[in-house]
Amino acid sequence: MRPPAPRQQNKQILQIDGIPAEQLTTDETATLLRGPAGSLVDLTLAPRSPGAPPLALTLERRPLPQPPIVDTRLPLPDGRAVSYVRLHYFDSAATRRLRELVSQGEADDVAGFVLDLRNNAGGVFEEAVAMASLFLPPPADIAETVRGGSPQVIDAVWRAGALSPEIFPEASRGEILSLRPAAVLVNASSASASEVFAGALHDNRRAVLIGERTFGKGLVQYFFPIGDDGGGLKLTVSKYLTPSRYDISLQGGLPPDVACRDYPHGVFTPGDTDRCTAAALQFVDAASRAANDRGGAAPPPGLAPGPQWRPLFASTGAPPEDGS
Repeated sequence: MRPPAPRQQNKQILQIDGIPAEQLTTDETATLLRGPAGSLVDLTLAPRSPGAPPLALTLERRPLPQPPIVDTRLPLPDGRAVSYVRLHYFDSAATRRLRELVSQGEADDVAGFVLDLRNNAGGVFEEAVAMASLFLPPPADIAETVRGGSPQVIDAVWRAGALSPEIFPEASRGEILSLRPAAVLVNASSASASEVFAGALHDNRRAVLIGERTFGKGLVQYFFPIGDDGGGLKLTVSKYLTPSRYDISLQGGLPPDVACRDYPHGVFTPGDTDRCTAAALQFVDAASRAANDRGGAAPPPGLAPGPQWRPLFASTGAPPEDGS
């Protein structure tokens, strides 16, 4: 068994398993670093001092528990603050925490919310529905599940204000907590419950989507274990549709309203946030100013582009492809 590697700080990675890091994208780097628990990865780090040889390390991959939510307050130029919420996955603890953050944001009169779902692969569908209800007035549609071909059979329609307390013990039960401007950050790894949540806020014109097209997994699946070797049967029984009946799986994910590609830096000092977070702050700032000019915090109809799924503008400033 290898001894534990010495702790290193502020070291530049030169190679991962013999592959030069300079040839890798951010996504490729993350893919190479990740792996099954207990597996090994070889790293070559920059030398400690000029003239010294590179440092070779072999690390054992281990699970890294992370909280469902990480949050902070991001400043705007006029001194107001925006509540930034990085949501790693959907579960009951995340619903409780988001409710607390939304309530605290209302009490502190924040300008709005940035909800970061980048790299969020999903979680519990019902919790995504419960979280969406924190931002939607009754009887706004959140999602529906359908099955079959043509015609489709509607299994259930989920609406704010009609959530069962038995199924949603931590839900707001339709009590809307915030109508302040919101932006949702998504990327190609935002999947499943993330897409349900993002689609619900988007189609109800409660938030704009900023980032990349999402993964495109809108399926309701059950796993049935078979044998003792970890195998089993995964059965698709239905699929999710957004409130505008947008088929997440069939149409290959949700396209963003504002195109942007960057990764969460975890740096929130002014001027050092990633490009997508900066774009979200710009939107919330402008939207909240417009709301204040009207004498209220509620966003006007059409603040977000809604169910037509047409981009507002590209991150480059170029117009949409259809010239609109």
